[in-house]
Amino acid sequence: MDVFCGKRSPALEQVCQKVSVRPFKRREEIKDDDVDPFTQEEQSAILAQLTGHGHNLLKFAFWTGMRTSELVALEWSDIDFVRGYARVTKALTQAAMDFETPKTRAGKRDVKLLALKH
Repeated sequence: MDVFCGKRSPALEQVCQKVSVRPFKRREEIKDDDVDPFTQEEQSAILAQLTGHGHNLLKFAFWTGMRTSELVALEWSDIDFVRGYARVTKALTQAAMDFETPKTRAGKRDVKLLALKH
């Protein structure tokens, strides 16, 4: 969450206040390079604490599976509402002074946007 909360907007401010540290016990010891995504129960517990833009921001992050650096670099021009995808072409980390390109060809991709049921 540190990278995510380093670039604050009003929506991120709410997220960072509610979810300052991971409030769940580790399921097992994890190697430094292993991915440890939130479980469905953890996602639900986090989303239940948020409202408005903060809730929407985290739900988008969970549903797309995008990396934090990719989410922070997203611009409205990267979203195609007609075709239903978010185009990932760049990333932004705390160490970077400007946008970075993905390190692999697979890093540049279109992420399908799921339809929201009301």
